[in-house]
Amino acid sequence: MLIHNKFSKDNDNERFERLSLVANNIDNHKIELGIPDDKVEWAKNSAALWSDARVVAGVEKAEGHGGYSMLRAAEVKAAKFYCKAKALLKAILKDLGDSEELIEEYNLKGSSPRGYKKLIAAIDVWKGTHDRLVSEGDDRVVPDVVIAKLVEHRARMDELWHKAIDEKTEAREARRAKKELFDRDTRMLQYLFALCKLHWGAQDSTLTLLGFVTKSGIWTKKKEEEE
Repeated sequence: MLIHNKFSKDNDNERFERLSLVANNIDNHKIELGIPDDKVEWAKNSAALWSDARVVAGVEKAEGHGGYSMLRAAEVKAAKFYCKAKALLKAILKDLGDSEELIEEYNLKGSSPRGYKKLIAAIDVWKGTHDRLVSEGDDRVVPDVVIAKLVEHRARMDELWHKAIDEKTEAREARRAKKELFDRDTRMLQYLFALCKLHWGAQDSTLTLLGFVTKSGIWTKKKEEEE
């Protein structure tokens, strides 16, 4: 139920209710009010366009959240595998003879990485060290299948990160388009309301047919307390 005429303060549902009334009833009053054809056309399409903008913004927002959720899940899987591979590598180094320099080159000191950026960097460092040692015939490496799995985790995280960024951009664009439409419709509603008051006054019940509230029907804090 509409309780005010502060169009810029409309929530999504209020705006849809208001525009639906405008779209459904504008033909009955366009001649009486002398509304130009371009504004009649706006009125007829306004509710449908607003509904579409809401849907698109909602879908893009959900896909954006979903993209980051998938990335987080991939990060967790990669981190768990990294920890297990690290334990294996440390066991191999302990058996074959490690060194401070090699431990540092593998970046095995401290806690294992978490999160996309740290995992990507850690896997890249490990892969570079692994390839160097293999080329030199040094056995202080994990099996190739382990490295292949680490690289697979890296590729999956990288793919999901770029996808999440793209979806975030699309969600931002959908919000921008929705906001622009909201602002345009606000200006049109202000114009139409001024026109209606000019012809009917502020108390005529016909105002409600075009998505407006009569002066006595505006809900205030005082009225709420009286209720």
